[in-house]
Amino acid sequence: MSKVRGIDGVVRTLQQMAKDADPTLAVEMRRDGEQIMTDIKDTRPGRGVPRKDGILAGSGRVEGPDAAGLVSLTFGGAAAAYALRQHEDLTLRHKLGEARYLTRGIERWVAKGGPRAALWRAANNLIGKSLRARAQARGERGRFASGTRYDALRRRGTGG
Repeated sequence: MSKVRGIDGVVRTLQQMAKDADPTLAVEMRRDGEQIMTDIKDTRPGRGVPRKDGILAGSGRVEGPDAAGLVSLTFGGAAAAYALRQHEDLTLRHKLGEARYLTRGIERWVAKGGPRAALWRAANNLIGKSLRARAQARGERGRFASGTRYDALRRRGTGG
């Protein structure tokens, strides 16, 4: 897998993953969106969504997947202009939180291996789905793929 550079590269990579993904994997993309949003809302000095009275943090939403399989992270709702100013104005000083809070949250997710982990889970879900279908076709109930590499990874907790 080539190294993804910059937030635009991450966005393009995620959009391509959504376009190419099996529709059942949209649930995984939603889960990743929820993890990013949780990180962003975990406000502390110099990190996360700016927080004075919590209204901006409370407006954060994970939406989707939509018809194209994309998941959106949004802030502001009716006060989107306010959310945009808090995000983009680097001259604002926040006691809690930071400017570019959404971008920084995605950058932290990427630094923790987010896209690679998402691809790993997606591949394992497809493998599991395929193995279950084969086992069902052979009439094997409840014991699919026992002893395979996939099964060993699932037992260790690294296989999705």
